[in-house]
Amino acid sequence: MGHKAFFFPRDGYGDIAVLVDKPIAAFSHVLAGKYAGLGTIGYNHTLLTKEFGPRVRLVSVLTDAIIPPDEVLKNELCIKCEMCKKCCPTQAFTTTENIIAEMDKKKCAEYHYRLKKAFCYPCG
Repeated sequence: MGHKAFFFPRDGYGDIAVLVDKPIAAFSHVLAGKYAGLGTIGYNHTLLTKEFGPRVRLVSVLTDAIIPPDEVLKNELCIKCEMCKKCCPTQAFTTTENIIAEMDKKKCAEYHYRLKKAFCYPCG
């Protein structure tokens, strides 16, 4: 439609092995989703939506098109039950006073790398 656009795929880093060495991303689809009004950030660093909970896969498109914004959700969707912490095979989460846990991103990336090499899907 004549607008400029650039998309960030879900795995914009190309391969999970990149995150093992440097567990940092250039762009956060989770934060983009939060500020686009899609949901709130949960204990385990995922975007929680009213419709699908944490079961979403995100890609982002930056564009110069004028799109009316949705309002950012004011009420947190995460109830901090810590079920994700209990189910985490790497025990990567540490409880804090905040609703979002501290996370050992390197430990998580290493686990996902091993799963990928075994042709398994990561947790979720």
